[in-house]
Amino acid sequence: MADALKPAYLIAGTDRPKIDRALQRLRARFDADAVDVHHVNETTGDDAVAACNALGLFAGDGRLVIVEGVEGWKAPDAKVIAAYLQAPAPATTLALVGDALKKDTPIAKAVAAVGEVLLWDVPQRGLQGWVAEQFETRGVSADAEACRALIALVGDDL
Repeated sequence: MADALKPAYLIAGTDRPKIDRALQRLRARFDADAVDVHHVNETTGDDAVAACNALGLFAGDGRLVIVEGVEGWKAPDAKVIAAYLQAPAPATTLALVGDALKKDTPIAKAVAAVGEVLLWDVPQRGLQGWVAEQFETRGVSADAEACRALIALVGDDL
């Protein structure tokens, strides 16, 4: 039996490939028509809550509302999300996706109370190993020298 979905997930950090894989696994649990994707540049906390509370035509077994870039939200947006999570819409899962966030931010605390916080960061000391791991996940191997050369060419900005 599959794990029950939580009402909210915060998926964030600097390890974007890992974040993308987690988001892909979450999306796979919903019909494609039952997934709404929003970006913080065009979506406030109020907009995200409205999307969660809207009735979906193709919701069937549930809806997934994804909001990308939540590190850009201000305190009022986090308060709105925290208030929503006190009584989330049934059969709706809110996935908040971002870059660098810490567990003690207001949005992380709000999600942790009712959902799951998944934070993945790439350690700067282990960057070479992380690059090798990215090759492995794509079915390719790269030796240590190749990973070092790649980092030297493109830098450490993931």
